[in-house]
Amino acid sequence: MALTEVLIDQATRDNLGEQLAEVAGSLWAHHCQTCGKPLGDVPPALLVNDIGRFAFAALHHPTCKQARWNNRDVIWFNWHAFSTWTAFTSVMPFRYGDKIEQWPMFLLNPSLEAIALKRDDERRTWHPRFDTRFFTAGMAPPGGRFSRHIPLPGVKAVLSHDSITVRVQADFVDEYQIEAHLDVLERADDLQGVYFVVTHALNPARFTVEEFLAMMKAGRMLIGWASIG
Repeated sequence: MALTEVLIDQATRDNLGEQLAEVAGSLWAHHCQTCGKPLGDVPPALLVNDIGRFAFAALHHPTCKQARWNNRDVIWFNWHAFSTWTAFTSVMPFRYGDKIEQWPMFLLNPSLEAIALKRDDERRTWHPRFDTRFFTAGMAPPGGRFSRHIPLPGVKAVLSHDSITVRVQADFVDEYQIEAHLDVLERADDLQGVYFVVTHALNPARFTVEEFLAMMKAGRMLIGWASIG
């Protein structure tokens, strides 16, 4: 379940407008981005630091940070210092040419409690954006031609006897490792790679196939093929 209760001030509501639901739907209440402790059952406070064309939205204990849109005072954020990533692996059906194949998938949400926003100056709206390191690594939204024979230049997968590790190479290396079932590992070994999906719109710890397909159709994912190497 996505974020359902959150403290939001009027300035944030005014600035985000109709995009408020999209932003709130990209945040998940796990750890406070001020102190790093679990957010618990109390509704978290949404703090947005506006630095011009970009902004950073994050969840905090209301006792650590007030809910507000900050574009005047000293900009405060500890970007990704306490953010939680989570992942999920599975074998899923994927249409390849004129047939359906079973592909191993590595689904990643790289930051549950914090997300970057980008301003659309023409429409005067704000939208969630992915970290540039995923674009630098060659990932792209669904919709273009995708082939497992064209691996991502900046992403590699590593298999062990019980886990899959995905390494994203940009200005530095980010590494994500998760346990995987034998059927996923065997299929990844057969195809020499995994279907790598990054999204803020799902919590990989709990989602439905219908939610996955809806977020894919909405373009709220980045995808690519991570070859073993």
